[in-house]
Amino acid sequence: MIRVYAHHQAQFSAHAVTIEQVEQHFSQEVAEWLVAQGICKKRDAARIFSRVIAALRLRKKEETTVKWDTFLTIAKEEALSLQRQMDQNFNLTAEEFDQLLVSLQADEKDLFEQVFLTHFSSCRLFLIRQHQASPEDAYDATMDTLLEFYQRLKSGKIQYGNLRYLFTKMAGQVYFKILRKRGQIEEFQATDAAAPEEEFSEETFRMLDKAWDKLCDECRMLLKAFYYDGAQLNDLAAEVGKLPAALRKQKQRCVDKLRGLFIRYA
Repeated sequence: MIRVYAHHQAQFSAHAVTIEQVEQHFSQEVAEWLVAQGICKKRDAARIFSRVIAALRLRKKEETTVKWDTFLTIAKEEALSLQRQMDQNFNLTAEEFDQLLVSLQADEKDLFEQVFLTHFSSCRLFLIRQHQASPEDAYDATMDTLLEFYQRLKSGKIQYGNLRYLFTKMAGQVYFKILRKRGQIEEFQATDAAAPEEEFSEETFRMLDKAWDKLCDECRMLLKAFYYDGAQLNDLAAEVGKLPAALRKQKQRCVDKLRGLFIRYA
């Protein structure tokens, strides 16, 4: 791989290699290098390469040559963007979602199982932490949501986007229905956890995504584990060998960084 890297450094010099030449002659070598350097996973290498080529064509409407460093910078940006997109959608790309949706409509449950394995536990923990649901109620609400999600997917009522957010929001609504049936909704509405959710525009989400991409890897992993996956700080601290108090301060610093970046872009 060192030889390949040196080869690309020599070839991707100013006015030496065109975008078309990169696409036609270096796709396999570059894809392998991206995987070897940990920029993306093997299954995503060809997709990242195609996204970089498309991005280069958009950025270089007049100039057609490309440098190796420029290529790598865009590759890292595209890999990060793809991973964030997949994190929001049960670790699926848009293409994989479409393929699995076709299978689901043919009564194959691949997508249903993928949703269950990747999000069921974290959604259940989210209801417990965010809404103070009992473990039993959280399980029932998440299971009911899973069945409803399956039916909506099969009937084509759910599109690729932020599937994790949609699933979790549906689970919260199902949990509220459970409380209403018991006559507990008035008491629950008096708590902070039951405050109505604020609706955000697509522009707001776009700015948040941009801010998220600028966070360091450590902050992204910590915030994702805590807010998306429902992990407890004590458990996370034990995994990384830190005191819970120290990790709590680190989490707050990461939140502050994210807030600052969001404000800057907004």
